[in-house]
Amino acid sequence: MPIWLHLTLAIISQFLGIISFVAGAFGIVWSIDPSGTPPWYILVPAFIGGWLVPRLLFKFLIPARCAECSGRTIYRGGRPITYHCRECQHIHVTSVSEGSRH
Repeated sequence: MPIWLHLTLAIISQFLGIISFVAGAFGIVWSIDPSGTPPWYILVPAFIGGWLVPRLLFKFLIPARCAECSGRTIYRGGRPITYHCRECQHIHVTSVSEGSRH
């Protein structure tokens, strides 16, 4: 898939992953007997998992296509997000960054 589509789907899937994991965790929290277990013991890992699972899927299992040779690329987050081609070594620099620059 083209890099722009890969990046768009990766961002959307992380957002939806967080929402779905946390929503599922709320279901677990509400079904637990009020035994004194703090809800954040379940909600924080759910948030992290909801962000991390889609990110790892898009980084390692769902490659984008190189703009130069149509080979498989490796997603690398950062400022800015880049895609590195495994075959021709081309580096595609996107206009999207993770986090903020200060």
